[in-house]
Amino acid sequence: MTGIEPLPAPRSSADTHDWGEQLSDELTHFEYETRAHPRTKLTVEILIRASNRDGSKLGTPFNAITTDISPGGIGFLHTTPVGDKYLVIELGVKHRRASVLVEVVRCRPVGNFYEIGSKFIRLFDGLES
Repeated sequence: MTGIEPLPAPRSSADTHDWGEQLSDELTHFEYETRAHPRTKLTVEILIRASNRDGSKLGTPFNAITTDISPGGIGFLHTTPVGDKYLVIELGVKHRRASVLVEVVRCRPVGNFYEIGSKFIRLFDGLES
């Protein structure tokens, strides 16, 4: 034996068609990401605290780093997963601060961190200069 494997026989058009249908079915069931608002990259430190739906702050605050923001929500990274459904985020950019109630819509591991996606529910303090 020479160590060179022969090429596999070419697939018939019927095999190719079946493969195409299978791929199409899998893609149809794949969860596509749809966005109502375009995201803008944003990397700033934020202060977060678990909350109730009414915005009552609970627990010990923790810091995280944002990844992006849009008119509909904000994404951030943290070293541990977030198990709370609602959070109050203290966000400050260029001497302006705001407290925002968000709903966590995604929390998934990314390398050594967790990527958390959230949607804005309510602005509490307005933007303070």
